[in-house]
Amino acid sequence: MRYYHHIRVIEQFAKMDRNRKHIIVEIGPGYGGMMKLMKDRMPKSTIIILDLPELLTLSTFYLTRSFPQSKFAVYKDFQELNVITENKLAEYDFVFLPAWQIYKLPEKSIDLFINVGSMDEMNKEMVSYYFKQIKKKCKCRGVFFNSNRKEKVVDGEVVKTYKFFDENEWEFILHDPDPMFSHMNKVHPFSSIMQQEVKRVMARLE
Repeated sequence: MRYYHHIRVIEQFAKMDRNRKHIIVEIGPGYGGMMKLMKDRMPKSTIIILDLPELLTLSTFYLTRSFPQSKFAVYKDFQELNVITENKLAEYDFVFLPAWQIYKLPEKSIDLFINVGSMDEMNKEMVSYYFKQIKKKCKCRGVFFNSNRKEKVVDGEVVKTYKFFDENEWEFILHDPDPMFSHMNKVHPFSSIMQQEVKRVMARLE
C-alpha cells in the first residue's frame, strides 16, 4: 500500500512519460517492491538499485523473478569502468550496484532519485555525501523523492534529512508530513520510533 502511494505521488508531481526511457535510481530499496511497481508503470526505463551488497541479493532475487525476460546488470559488468556511460546504462532494464558505487553513474543523467526510509540509518556525513552525489548525477530538472523521519539521532547527532535540500539548488514540488505514516501514533502510541513524524520531500534540481 505504501509503495502504491509513493508511486502515485511521483507520477502526479514528477510528470514522467511512460513512453520514454528514463533512468531511475532507488537508494536502499529493500527487496525491490517499489521498483517492481515503477517498472510496471515505466516499462522502457532503466532501473538502478543501489544498496548494501548483502541486501542486493534480495532485490536481485525478487526482481529477476518478477521480470524474467528483462536484461540485468550487476557490479562485475562494470568492474573495469571508472564511469558507466548513459548509453551503457540504457542497454539494461535493471542495474544492481553497491551503494558506494554511486560515483560511477554519469553526471547529469538521472531523471529520478528515490530514497524511502534508508537515510534514517545514515549519519550526517553519509547523508551529506549522498546528497552531493545526487546533485551531481541528477539531470537539470531531474527529481529527488525523499521520505524519511523528520529527525533521528545517529552516532550521537541529530540528523534531519530534509534539511540537506539547498533551496538555492532545489525547487520544492512537495514538502509535507507523509500521510502514509500519520496513523502510526494511534496504532503504536508507546513506540518512540513510530511517534517520529515522517517527512516527504519531492524537489526538482534547478
